[in-house]
Order: sequence, then C-alpha cells, then structure tokens
Amino acid sequence: MNVIYERCCGMDIHKNTIAACLIAGRKKEVRSFSTMTSSLLGLIDWLKSVDCQCVAMEATGSYWKPIYKSFRNGGDTDSSCECTTYQSCTWSENRC
Repeated sequence: MNVIYERCCGMDIHKNTIAACLIAGRKKEVRSFSTMTSSLLGLIDWLKSVDCQCVAMEATGSYWKPIYKSFRNGGDTDSSCECTTYQSCTWSENRC
C-alpha cells in the first residue's frame, strides 16, 4: 500500500473530550484535549507544529461541527483524508 500522507491525525470526538492520534512516519502519539476553545486552539497548534497533512474525524451526533469550524478558521489543515475512524489511524500508519 502506498503512503498518501506522511503525517496524519485521527480524532475521536466526544461531547467534552477529543482523543487525537497523530501518525508521523512510524511514530504514533496520542493526546487528549477538551472541547473548550483554548484547548481546540492547542490542538490546532500541535498539529501545525508537526506539519500534519490530514485530519480524519469520527463523532456521533453533531459534536464534530465546532471542531471542524475551529479547524477551518484556525488553519490550513486538510480534512479530506481517507481515514474515517480513530481506530484505523491507530493501527496503520499507511492508512492515511
């Protein structure tokens, strides 16, 4: 399988928390963030600092909407990755 993105992030979004799994090459890093604005800005800063190329979100209901708006307003992060679940991004660095 060809690697499409060298650095991508899968996020599992809940009402109050976000679990973000960043895959950069063979390195995996998981961090948790709250859904408050200051924490969302910290998430965006973290992904920009590692030059994340792709973000995939998994959420139930409409919890993804404010996160998506924060990304659209806060940077250039592409949200069109083929990864669709947090689990798929944690088990395979080649998925994104």
